[in-house]
Amino acid sequence: MPLHIAANRNLSFEVVEALIRVNPQALECRNANDYTPRDFQVKDNQVFQALNRPTACWVELIEEEAREEDQDENVLQLHKRCDETLRTTDKSVINFANMVDRLEAVRRKLQDIGRLQSLEIEKNVAEFDTNLIEKISKISAYVTIVEEDAKVASARDIVASAASLSRQSEVEKLIKQTATEFHGLRLQSDVISAAIDTKNASVAVERE
Repeated sequence: MPLHIAANRNLSFEVVEALIRVNPQALECRNANDYTPRDFQVKDNQVFQALNRPTACWVELIEEEAREEDQDENVLQLHKRCDETLRTTDKSVINFANMVDRLEAVRRKLQDIGRLQSLEIEKNVAEFDTNLIEKISKISAYVTIVEEDAKVASARDIVASAASLSRQSEVEKLIKQTATEFHGLRLQSDVISAAIDTKNASVAVERE
């Protein structure tokens, strides 16, 4: 077996220890000459101590080291997970900080938009007020013009009506005057006719 060969050839402690760790039960095994590794004469004191150490001690040592390696591996994995968690946490903190910055930027933009909208609304209201005042002024001016036109038209109607009444009165007066004069002329005509008739009668009597 390899451990027997290493002991027989006085190989180094490192080689012998490695072989024992691979198979500690080989310390109890016998070769074809009925020798165990402990039966060989070795020159190195460390090799001698390793070969003569009880097999159970080697087994217990190997198992303990295996448990320690497992624990070390577990601790290493735990450290790795912790490191990964810390990195993830750092990323989360950075992401959170970035999110806070973005939210703050959005908040500022919303405030700016709100201010702009407020200014725009005020501007629109001012323009609306101005336009409304201008329209009211125009309407008032138009109403004033219409009222003036209505007053002028009413005055014209009154004047026309007065003129018509005056003209009618003058016509009536003229008619009355003409009728009076016609009546006077008729009376005069009647008088003249009567005078003529009287004269004719007188002439007729004289001729007789």
